[in-house]
Amino acid sequence: MNETNLENKAYNFVQKVKIFEDPKKTNDNQNWKGSSSHLGVIDLSDKIVDNDIIVREYMSDLSDYKIYIIRDSIRYGFIESDYYELYKFVYELSEWNNIQQNVSIEYLKEKIISWIVDVHINNVSRINLFIYLDEKLKKDINKYRFCFPILNIDIEKDFNIGDSKIMYFSKEYFDEFYKFQLSKIQSSEEYSEEIFNKLYRKYQGQVFVAIDVFAESKKAEIIAYENACFIVDVLKICGPTIQFPNEVCYLELESRMPFSYNYLRFKNDNHFDFSITTKVNRQQMLPFDSKLVNSYKVFFDEFGRLINSKYNSEMEKIVKNSLIFFSKCISETDLHLRISQLIMILESIFLLDEEKYKMENKAKRRFIDFRFNSNTKEKNDFSEILTEMYQVRHKMTHKSIRIYIDYKKLRIFQIEMINLFYSLLKQCNMFNSKELLITYLDEKANPS
Repeated sequence: MNETNLENKAYNFVQKVKIFEDPKKTNDNQNWKGSSSHLGVIDLSDKIVDNDIIVREYMSDLSDYKIYIIRDSIRYGFIESDYYELYKFVYELSEWNNIQQNVSIEYLKEKIISWIVDVHINNVSRINLFIYLDEKLKKDINKYRFCFPILNIDIEKDFNIGDSKIMYFSKEYFDEFYKFQLSKIQSSEEYSEEIFNKLYRKYQGQVFVAIDVFAESKKAEIIAYENACFIVDVLKICGPTIQFPNEVCYLELESRMPFSYNYLRFKNDNHFDFSITTKVNRQQMLPFDSKLVNSYKVFFDEFGRLINSKYNSEMEKIVKNSLIFFSKCISETDLHLRISQLIMILESIFLLDEEKYKMENKAKRRFIDFRFNSNTKEKNDFSEILTEMYQVRHKMTHKSIRIYIDYKKLRIFQIEMINLFYSLLKQCNMFNSKELLITYLDEKANPS
């Protein structure tokens, strides 16, 4: 849909703007019950954007939020059914000029509603909607760097995975940072060493994944976090779980794994005789020295480039999603379930949507033919391993029977899955879609 049609759609919402009474704020907690009544109350100030106050109110029927604009102490908004139609329109407009790559849907909701309310108040459009959005985007799209802490990792020096960086802040950095902050203020009491140590020094020596993003701030945070998660998923191919399947890898983004947690333990049914136990989600630091980083560099370079949006062929998307799922699989401590999930990845790559028959035979053959030359001992050995992995999956999934798992064979299976992802990316210029890959493998198996 072109700009004129989209703007005409936006004008349809101008007449639907309503004025709502601003509800009185109260700190009365009498309506809270159970555990909620014993929690502290946090008062969050309204968010101010471009001199408009943006207020959100949850709509249970739509599982979304109403957005009100408060201007000159008057609250403007819509009835619930109009929000539903308006948000559908916002999603439609987000396809315009590929704008969704740089701005969040929530950002667009706020800006479009502000524009609609402005037209309603003035009875005229003072600026074209798309010129208005373009001006906002020029102001609000910036380059941001996000640094997310990673747990249970030790690095010898900074290194890159694609365009991202695995890094840490040194003592020297924070010493200079402290001097810099003191030079900016008049009184050192405003920035005491105690405050500095509490707020910043805790990050000294902490390993981060640093992600650079060019986008609006909300969208930048979303993109950065998704990319950081993916980069840590790539790091996990170096973890102990690949070589030792029953070992747990605690390498993880801090936000995805709490560093510690507590639980209560009661003794002899005595309600007041309990102890508090703290469990820490950590192991000996996983060392990423120069030797390890260099040995995995080809994988880091190939997998790391997938965070760049220009690499978006069907095969590249399949590999990226497979890597994300693979990371979740190797975090699964139930090895029977892990094998079942790994086979799901395998079949998502080597089976077409419409294929319903002899799926196991097709997936196994295609995987083996893609990874190995014909009639080699390595190929025959892995064929037996793959058959055994399928047997583990079959017994657990269809018979509720858990058969013995050979850790050595599972290790080889996991390693070959990583090699598969790498090989697919290296050859994606030849096979940039699943259909082309499968057609090639089937013709190779059955030459005319």
